Amino acid sequence: MANSLSSSGCDHTQLELAVLQSHPEAPAKVALLWAARFQLGLLTMAELRERCEGMLANPLVLPTVPQYVSGFVQAIDPAPALKPFVVELLSKAFGTLPDTVLLPWLPKLITTLKDQAGGLIPGLVREAGRTFPGALPAVDTFVPPWSVEFTTATTPVAAAPRGPVTELLAAHPAACDALAGLLGVEGDWQEPGPAGNREVTGLLDRFPATAAALAAQLRVSAARS
Repeated sequence: MANSLSSSGCDHTQLELAVLQSHPEAPAKVALLWAARFQLGLLTMAELRERCEGMLANPLVLPTVPQYVSGFVQAIDPAPALKPFVVELLSKAFGTLPDTVLLPWLPKLITTLKDQAGGLIPGLVREAGRTFPGALPAVDTFVPPWSVEFTTATTPVAAAPRGPVTELLAAHPAACDALAGLLGVEGDWQEPGPAGNREVTGLLDRFPATAAALAAQLRVSAARS
């Protein structure tokens, strides 16, 4: 399945149907299936995170965690957006699970990754290096990016300013929704409001021709297709 994710000649619809019809039982293949669904936009990052948190909370599933991790690591090559998530998954496992659970399957984790995804480990290590602080004193105050909660209830959301960019995004929402799904970003579309006093708004006011030309070109391309 990992090769199918990166196959440039594979029709997207056929791949999506194959993923929907796939029902593997082996933990590594289940992780690959989840990664494929995420890559195709059929599974959001929030949903993927919820499934893995349930996995770490299930005592019956914990012994198979190394196989799940192996599947996710194998999916990194065709789905590089999963690198931060794999680092997050391992960090949560080592940060929350007791030693009585970690110590028995730690050797299995090492051997499984070495045998099934050894060539992908260096990239995962580099991703971990970018995520965690490089100096020991900073560890005490380090806040993992996945633990930051974004609260919008008490923070008013400014209306999106009107203009060529807003009109362009509103005319082609599917591309934005697909990208947001891949990045695990959730939210609703805003109604455009009056332009605010922002640097971007001022830039668009000074150079509207570029955004207008791009919008016109996309409309022409959409009409031809």
